[in-house]
Amino acid sequence: MTAIHSRFSRAIRVGACAVLLGGALITVNGGPAYAQAAEIPGQLLGGWIAEDKSSHVEFEADGTYLYVQVGQQDYSEAGNFEVRQQEIQYAPDSATSQDQETAPPGPYSETWNITTRNDGTDQLVTQGSNDSWTFLEMDLSQCSSS
Repeated sequence: MTAIHSRFSRAIRVGACAVLLGGALITVNGGPAYAQAAEIPGQLLGGWIAEDKSSHVEFEADGTYLYVQVGQQDYSEAGNFEVRQQEIQYAPDSATSQDQETAPPGPYSETWNITTRNDGTDQLVTQGSNDSWTFLEMDLSQCSSS
């Protein structure tokens, strides 16, 4: 697997969990991950992971680069959420940089949001093409004990 650079505001390593999802390896560093299966064939699974605020998420992909664009927006559910929009796009391996602000637009683009709730947890969510929220499958049996 090719290590992919992703930009998140927090980057504290406290152990790791690596799970193969939809052809991309998603590594969750620290904190518990809530799991509910909702597989989308041929795509990354949609959904959210609840984590400790001090942890972060790294993305790796086999044969592709993965880029992250960080933005700010408000989320109006009882004022409990601050949403940092993560636009994740795939580009060919021949891309010149793993550290671009954005990747070229394409059919493999997903928009993710990271929300911070007033109880101190984070959610990682992705919105499907039908504008409905779906869950991200995490097989916690594959997590390392470190």
